[in-house]
Amino acid sequence: MEPETVITLIAGGDINITDKVVSSGQTPGGYDFTGNFLDIAALLAGADGAVVNLEGNVVGAPYGSGKVSTPPALLQALSSAGVDFVQTANSHAITNGIAGLRSTLDGIRQAGMRPLGTFASKEEYE
Repeated sequence: MEPETVITLIAGGDINITDKVVSSGQTPGGYDFTGNFLDIAALLAGADGAVVNLEGNVVGAPYGSGKVSTPPALLQALSSAGVDFVQTANSHAITNGIAGLRSTLDGIRQAGMRPLGTFASKEEYE
């Protein structure tokens, strides 16, 4: 018996926010991480849903290991590559406090993806 519907999900691993990761997207005019995901974009585009785990926050400069903060351009590149969901329930969810969590969730949404695993408020959870 054939299934009525087949759904393809792709789960990527951790997107660790380190100084090396941040510098990999640095350009003379800011940041562009598009090239970091070119090799997997076709694979992600073929899935019904793709998820990664963001081990960091979107809370502004300074970027990198110290604040575990990424430029929003990283989220834009993930979205452009075909990522649909960003899992945030991990050890860095509140590295920069509740304000950092809110900023990160907003950044994920602004990039066109859906955050999973954490919520900025009880209302959002419900």
